[in-house]
Amino acid sequence: MNDGGDALVASGDMAVRAPGNKAGGGTSTMYGNDGPMMCGGPGYDFYVWAGAIRSCAPKLEASTDRIRAVQSIDWQSPAGEAFRQCMYEDLRNVMNLRDEVVNVAAAVERLADAAALEETARTAGAVG
Repeated sequence: MNDGGDALVASGDMAVRAPGNKAGGGTSTMYGNDGPMMCGGPGYDFYVWAGAIRSCAPKLEASTDRIRAVQSIDWQSPAGEAFRQCMYEDLRNVMNLRDEVVNVAAAVERLADAAALEETARTAGAVG
């Protein structure tokens, strides 16, 4: 039963309904191309967020393409050249941001891996 606390996270061609608990665990339902699938366990929500973060990288790459297109205009005035220089700095900043987004997504994935391993070790200790 959904008490309204669930959140829908969409990335690309997939949407995930994550539970509204604040502990970051639980089971979620993923809706992919083949229909609903149950996913869950420790770290799962972190993987969802890593995917959402990583999906920003292509959008930033598209922004760099648009900046390059504007930058390639043959500016004939000093003001145009100054604008082009500003665009170069913006391009550099967006490229750095894209790299940072990829690094953050990787860090969140490592966090998810660590949460899953910790739960596995804890469960193995409780069973063994």
